Amino acid sequence: MRLIRSWPATVPAGRSYVHDGLERLYMADHDYCVLDRVDDDVVLIEWDMAVGRDELRAFIDLAAAGRSMPLVAPYVLYESTSGAPHNRPVWAHRRFTHGDQHARFITEDDTATHLFGFGLVYLPRLLVKRWLYENHGHFNDSSFSSWHYRHGDEPEVQIAWGVRPVHLHYDISKIAKGLK
Repeated sequence: MRLIRSWPATVPAGRSYVHDGLERLYMADHDYCVLDRVDDDVVLIEWDMAVGRDELRAFIDLAAAGRSMPLVAPYVLYESTSGAPHNRPVWAHRRFTHGDQHARFITEDDTATHLFGFGLVYLPRLLVKRWLYENHGHFNDSSFSSWHYRHGDEPEVQIAWGVRPVHLHYDISKIAKGLK
């Protein structure tokens, strides 16, 4: 199992990110097809995600216990895609309701998800290879989790609620300006 941080070809201007000593997986256009070069199971942390040492160790232990299944950690989306702040915690992952026609954001009552972001995720190598073999399009969190829901051995992906990374995709300068 390898611990890797995804890294964009170009960091978007004004975005916060984590600088650490992790192996970087460089990619363009949010396309994870470059995972084909990693010949191992992967604990992947995106470039703009922070996680504590003990939480990361706990996540790795959980991933190792269920090596054939993906695992995700929950993280809050602070803003909508329009940039407007949410008025309540919105977790990055979703569950289908009423078949697969509608999806809702997960709540802390959910133990599993169907659609998941790659903020902090465990991806077994065999599943990555299978996705790459069966698909020839853009490999991102949405395409992979949708495919996994429909074609994986188990559509439910466990949520590691004891591990709560922080997505740094918010404008911290707005908070700093609010200090008195």
